[in-house]
Amino acid sequence: LGIGVDDMFVLEQALSATDKTAPPAERMAACMGSAGVSITVTSLTDLVAFALGSTSSLPALAAFCCFATIGITADYLLQISFFAGWMALDAHREAAGKPDCCPCCGPLDPSVESGCCGCFA
Repeated sequence: LGIGVDDMFVLEQALSATDKTAPPAERMAACMGSAGVSITVTSLTDLVAFALGSTSSLPALAAFCCFATIGITADYLLQISFFAGWMALDAHREAAGKPDCCPCCGPLDPSVESGCCGCFA
């Protein structure tokens, strides 16, 4: 759980660090270019560590490490495909100026001081 959540925070931080005026495709390219390397390296090191642990002579430890290896592989593949895809959709929503609580609503009114629809003004 901690590995996947950490990867999500790293990806989100990298997307937040990009220029918000850039097109979403360029923002995602910069995000995956910087954060993709770090999550790849950490996932590979975790994968190798658990793969080596699966060769243990203790059956319970070997089984745990085997399942952890499968889980880390699945987590990495989902982070770079599924989660990155949803981040791209969110970057498009953000570029369109739509609120995050109701993405089907129109663009935000810049004169509204608080709340997505001015409900807390």
